[in-house]
Amino acid sequence: MLSVLVLINLFFLLCLARIAATGEPPTISEHPLDILVAKDDPATLRCEAEGEGVEITWYKDSEPVKVGNGHRLLLPDGSLLLLKVKSGGPDSDAGVYYCVAKNKFGEVRSQEANLRVAMLREEFRINPHSVQALIGNRVTLDCLPPKGFPEPVVSWRKDEREVNTQNNEKYQLLDSGNLIVENAQKSDAGFYQCVASNSVGERISKPARLSVYEKPKFLVEPRNVVAEVNSSVLFECKVAGEPLPTISWKKRDGQMPIGRAYVARDRGGLRIDRVQPQDSGEYICFAKNPVGNVESSAHLHINSPPLFTKLPQNLRLIPGKTAIFECEAFGQPIPRIFWSKEGDQLFTFFSGLVSSDGRIQVTNEGRLIIDNIRQIDQGIYVCAAANSAGSTLAKASLSIISDATSHPPPIIQYGHQNQTLMLNDMAILPCQATGRLPVVINWMKDDMPLNLNSSDYKNRYRQQSMGTLQISDLKKEDSGIFTCKASNEDGETTWTSSLVVEEHTNRNTNFQRMPDATVLPSSPGRPNLLNISDDGIVELEWTAPERQGASSIVGYIIQYWSPEMGESWQNIMDVVTTTRFRIKNLRPGRSYIFLIRAENSKGIGLPSQPSSLVTISTPIGYREPEEGSETSSQFGRMLDMETARQKLSSEQLVKLVEVRPLNSSAMLLSWKRQKKEPLVQGYYIKWRGPPLPHDHSWVNVTDPEIEHIIIDGLRPFNNYEFFVIPYHYQIQGMPSNSLDGTTMEATPTMPPSDVRLRMLNISSLRISWRPPPTDHINGILKGFLINIKSNHSSVEDRNITTNERATSVTLYRLIPNASYAIRVAARTNAGVGIFFDEEPVVMNEETLHHHIRMFERLDSIWYRQPWAVLGCGILLWCLLLLVMIFFWYKCCHRGNGENEKEQREFIKIRDGSQQQQHYNAGTVETFTGTLVRGGGGGGGCHHLIGHNSSELLRNGGHNTGGNELVQLGHALHHYTGNLHLPQQRFNPDGSQIIDPPPISPSHHYHYTQLPDNLNSLDRKGGGPLSTFAAARQQKNTSKIL
Repeated sequence: MLSVLVLINLFFLLCLARIAATGEPPTISEHPLDILVAKDDPATLRCEAEGEGVEITWYKDSEPVKVGNGHRLLLPDGSLLLLKVKSGGPDSDAGVYYCVAKNKFGEVRSQEANLRVAMLREEFRINPHSVQALIGNRVTLDCLPPKGFPEPVVSWRKDEREVNTQNNEKYQLLDSGNLIVENAQKSDAGFYQCVASNSVGERISKPARLSVYEKPKFLVEPRNVVAEVNSSVLFECKVAGEPLPTISWKKRDGQMPIGRAYVARDRGGLRIDRVQPQDSGEYICFAKNPVGNVESSAHLHINSPPLFTKLPQNLRLIPGKTAIFECEAFGQPIPRIFWSKEGDQLFTFFSGLVSSDGRIQVTNEGRLIIDNIRQIDQGIYVCAAANSAGSTLAKASLSIISDATSHPPPIIQYGHQNQTLMLNDMAILPCQATGRLPVVINWMKDDMPLNLNSSDYKNRYRQQSMGTLQISDLKKEDSGIFTCKASNEDGETTWTSSLVVEEHTNRNTNFQRMPDATVLPSSPGRPNLLNISDDGIVELEWTAPERQGASSIVGYIIQYWSPEMGESWQNIMDVVTTTRFRIKNLRPGRSYIFLIRAENSKGIGLPSQPSSLVTISTPIGYREPEEGSETSSQFGRMLDMETARQKLSSEQLVKLVEVRPLNSSAMLLSWKRQKKEPLVQGYYIKWRGPPLPHDHSWVNVTDPEIEHIIIDGLRPFNNYEFFVIPYHYQIQGMPSNSLDGTTMEATPTMPPSDVRLRMLNISSLRISWRPPPTDHINGILKGFLINIKSNHSSVEDRNITTNERATSVTLYRLIPNASYAIRVAARTNAGVGIFFDEEPVVMNEETLHHHIRMFERLDSIWYRQPWAVLGCGILLWCLLLLVMIFFWYKCCHRGNGENEKEQREFIKIRDGSQQQQHYNAGTVETFTGTLVRGGGGGGGCHHLIGHNSSELLRNGGHNTGGNELVQLGHALHHYTGNLHLPQQRFNPDGSQIIDPPPISPSHHYHYTQLPDNLNSLDRKGGGPLSTFAAARQQKNTSKIL
């Protein structure tokens, strides 16, 4: 038993040994795959085998691959690693690879794998080139990519961004690599690059520029410019195009302003600085690029303020003579010239105006003529010229020579000084004056006369015999500016100072009382004339006062009076500290008298004796300067009117900026102050145009801070030219520029004139009229409205609207024995005006005979005129010729109109237009003035009003002109004259048999605008011709020709 087990074990061991001695050959678990690799890149060919003792060997192109040296390595898992793939030459790695796995039991060969080396050359075979194209054209950009493997894919870039060629109609990519751009636009312009790419990478071509050219076109064209002198203007000119057009400017038929005109770099516009009148003209903007050019022009209009070509001169004349002041000016626009007089606001004369008495007039050129001058005409006259660009003025005085003017006005010896006093105190305001004739002293407070007899002043104010004003029990309201006015027949002199009343507890007040006369300086010596030159310089010398007063002399005040300048003493406010002084800027041709006053710290002393009269000679060629331009006149301690005249007249202080109509009678004026002048106390608003009802054309604005005003009460639809004048008391400053405006339209304020109602027969009535007076139309006459009312129950109230050329309306088919009230009114764009209203007309035989007799008398007047005989002869000959033509026409066209004699007109409007024919609408107006109905279907006549069978004017019955056809009342088959309708039947006594009117269908009224090419129209005047006709309502409404 044991031996059997041993034998079995031995057999098992022998079997195991046999099995171990007979193994399996290897198997390939992973075959190498085809591979594409770039040159010099690493590559791995995989090859894995299973089996005992497997060894792997690689073959390339059936030749064993040498591994272990160089760049080829055999990895532990059997893969072949190429560290750096080579291409070309004997060491090229490209080829067919396979691996062989073997052991002692056998070998196995893998599948073949193809190793290919990818490549892409650097240079493009064809690089894209720059292309120029016009907008809208098709553009091709060429590109042939570099050679490569695999074949490179072509794409495009524009401005470094990829161009989408898929599903884009704009771009098309050809197989060759070319890019097509359809409908090239400016947005397509840019730099394009061709991109070739494969697994190696990509190659980008050099950039090629696509330029899309566009002809120049204007974005902003230059516009006409209106500018003022010395301002800057800019003509805008913006142009688009590709390449960007170059812009140049030129002036047509003229030279560009050298040194003042230049092209703005940022805008391309033309800028002109400090424009002058000679710069006016047409300026052309010229834009050009390689594709084309365009040009556009605009005009420059320079508005220049007025400049005088003739100035008025001072005049000294005896009463009864004629004063002529020359004044002419030029500017752009042409300035308006008007004259005024200082201190008299009612004196305003524009060019071409004459006073009611014919004594004062201003010529169209601007010359002021005053006939038969009187003492009241003496004064300063102001010639002002104004346009929209500015204004200017010149002044001249008119002096009336008489005995009185050879003596100076009164001299105030001792005047009141500025005082500050306590409440309940007493004020003494001395005013002692002397003169050749007795002097009258009057007082003013704040430029208003002081009535000492009024209840406010009677108990506390008292004027002493010498003129001194005494105020007792002072109150706060006594503070103000007090003026003493000393006057006689030689003239007047004023002295002004202030009075301030304060509480005694006010510590900040320095109370100061009127000094006693003994503390003031005495009179200086009489001034002597040392030197008189022709250039208006006089040198004076005087002696110091014998008594200086309570303090030393601080200076002197020089006063002068000139017979040519007025009736008051004037101050020269230059600082005078010595007893010798040269007075400058005296006017040649004028005479002067001087006096001197000394001043110390207490006040102004007594005056010296007046100097002798000195006259400044007039040099040859001297022209009188404007009044108020003397530099020696200043505003000092006392109010000096000459200074105010100079300040307000030297420059334009106010500019009128807007004149805007608010309604038919009001305008809104707005202005702005060019300079804030404290002397301006208000403004005079003046205008040229129809005056206000109170017969003057000016308004006083007393608040200098106001900058707008509404002028009311103006006439409708009238043009007014406005300007603003600043003033200081009676001194008027330089006016503003002038602007004009037109008030809005209003309804007519009068009915039509010469309205006549005339019965033609028992059923016809003619209404004639003339337009209202022109100054009562108040707008543009648009036509007339005729309102018709009747007492007959079947007749509704109706309105007939005509155009502006209509002069009469004839109503037909009126109801006998019915009364008709006729009203006529004119209408404008603002509406219907006042109606002409007359007693109703009763359509009966009595009224007819009355009208026949009345109009026969009126018509017979012209029959007696000599010219009427010749006129009637010519008219009869023309009528005979027309009758012959009519019968010839009827013979030639007999039978054609048999069906057209059914019905006649029922309203005809005479508006001056030629008669027209309307075949399809059912009306024909012939040259004889009658209408027959044709083509309307059915015989007999049809009525529109009565028995509620129809209506008169549907949709309001308005007509825009031409001939209007409306039926009012029953249809009557009777007309005066020799023409009778076939349907008419008469009784043996000659009366007409009237059949009951048939029931007619409703009617519809058609408006139509007649075409200009109708041969039957002769449009000789007015507005468009139109017709208004009655036609039956049918399914196919007839068209009005």
